[in-house]
Amino acid sequence: MATRWRDGADAATAKLLAPLFVAAFFAFAYNNVFMTLTPTFAVDRGATLAEGGLQNSLYLAVAVVLRFFVGPLADRVGTKPLLVGGLTAFVAGGILLPFCEGFIALAAVRCVQAVGLAAFWPSATTTVANAATPERQGWWLGLYRFVTSFSLLLGPVVAFSLVDAFGFEVCFWAMTACALLALFCAGVLRSSDEPPAGSRGALDGMSCGEEADLTAGPGAGRSASAPQNAAQSASSQEEGGASFPYQLVAVVVLATFVVAVGYGLMFSFTRSFVAAVDPLMNAGWYFTLLGIGGLVANPVAGALSDRLPQGRLLGAWLVCSGVGVALFAALGLGGTAGDTVAFAVSGVALGFGYGGAMTTAQALAAARTIPRHRATVLSLQQNAIDLGIAGASALFGAVFAALGAASVVPFVAQGAVVAVFGLALVVVPTCRQRP
Repeated sequence: MATRWRDGADAATAKLLAPLFVAAFFAFAYNNVFMTLTPTFAVDRGATLAEGGLQNSLYLAVAVVLRFFVGPLADRVGTKPLLVGGLTAFVAGGILLPFCEGFIALAAVRCVQAVGLAAFWPSATTTVANAATPERQGWWLGLYRFVTSFSLLLGPVVAFSLVDAFGFEVCFWAMTACALLALFCAGVLRSSDEPPAGSRGALDGMSCGEEADLTAGPGAGRSASAPQNAAQSASSQEEGGASFPYQLVAVVVLATFVVAVGYGLMFSFTRSFVAAVDPLMNAGWYFTLLGIGGLVANPVAGALSDRLPQGRLLGAWLVCSGVGVALFAALGLGGTAGDTVAFAVSGVALGFGYGGAMTTAQALAAARTIPRHRATVLSLQQNAIDLGIAGASALFGAVFAALGAASVVPFVAQGAVVAVFGLALVVVPTCRQRP
């Protein structure tokens, strides 16, 4: 590590990305706070409980649709305009929201904020991937996710305290100030849409029609002569209209969707399941354990993805996540001590597996995609997260309604699906991109 800092590679990347990391911390805090507070705020301003939930669904749905356009746009014009535009939408939404009365006005403002959600997330991840050198790309993506995950632990706690002490308006003004600070940081960010020399990732020296081995390390596809022809090869890919990596995208998107469904299941139904099987247990601690597991996993997964076969590593993280989901079904079966152990291990395993899977999926997508397609691929991966979490609420809500709040079937079934998919990634050796 010391050698890397002495040769200036990490120091240069850190200097370039420091403003983005600050912007991402405040942008994620802003998003998390509004996601958790707006349902209650909507009811306070005259909306029904159903409408309070619907506005969050609308927010996510609009962002999902917009990302199909934002990703390709970022690949054409660069990520910085999208970062600035997205944060400007966050600022505008924060200013307007305190003046909303009723569901229609609130929904309109949430659509404005959805522009920020759609534009900032994939553009920020792409910027990190573009700024890092190939041998450290996973590490910087993991560190970026560590920063954004840390904001989840702090943002809602501070926001709830502000609401209790001063009301919604003051809290929203504070979040708007955070968005303004993030906007300033994005404004001073030096463009990194052209990666540093030699940072074309695993596609250096390999045409897009060749086999992209997901079980090989990040340097897969490099020949002995790659150092002297890497730049020429990458340039010819760009100029020749290198094909879109369809099969790689399918692997990344499917893996992300499967693990996100499990994550959404736990976020939506942990409290109701715990209340049904062990009313004395505080379900809130589960999310603390989950958050801690994710914080640890992000930098660990980033570092490992720079050294180990990324496809198999992604599979291992999925298995860990699946075990965490399935183990939650053991609550109520082993007495107080057994419940505590199952509760704690499930939370840490899910957080560790989910955080590791997200970081590794992004590192895999970034390393195996040429820069001209990178923002598009990462936008699709982000959509898989939102669709998986949102879909889990609808799917498993119907299952619990039919089987009862204490049913273990959703946890066992979803845990098994995630784990089996992960094992398949460990076993299946390769994925070909379309020529």
